[in-house]
Amino acid sequence: MTFGRGRLVVYNRTALARCSLTSRTEVPGQPFEYEAAFATTLDELDARVQGLRAQGRLDGAALSQLSKFFRVRTIFNSNAIEGNQLSEGETRLVVEQGLTIAGKSLRDHLETQNLAHALDFFEVLASRHDPITETDIRQVHAAILKGINDEGAG
Repeated sequence: MTFGRGRLVVYNRTALARCSLTSRTEVPGQPFEYEAAFATTLDELDARVQGLRAQGRLDGAALSQLSKFFRVRTIFNSNAIEGNQLSEGETRLVVEQGLTIAGKSLRDHLETQNLAHALDFFEVLASRHDPITETDIRQVHAAILKGINDEGAG
């Protein structure tokens, strides 16, 4: 997590017992500590969050915009872990506009499109309020591997 020009590092207290940092602040009620130098930044962020919460619920447009943003971010990060070479902006273009990015592999495009479809299916599953079945899991797996490994999918 990055704030301003510095890098915020949150530590688990157990791991910190082995470190020799001298300037740490505990997170109340949590087993974490952070570098005290970030206290002002975190206080400012907390004040902003409290201000947003005081305004009440987000309207539909704001929720939709946040959902869209985090959907693309989730797809990008998940694919990046697997070695996908699309940038976050390219991922957005593939997911939101269905574009093909010149110079990028077909596999990268398929992984991106497939994960978007799988996330859509997860939303359908969540709205059903029924238990998720083995068949549902196999359908998600098949959606993710479609066109990449059809024999191993599902």
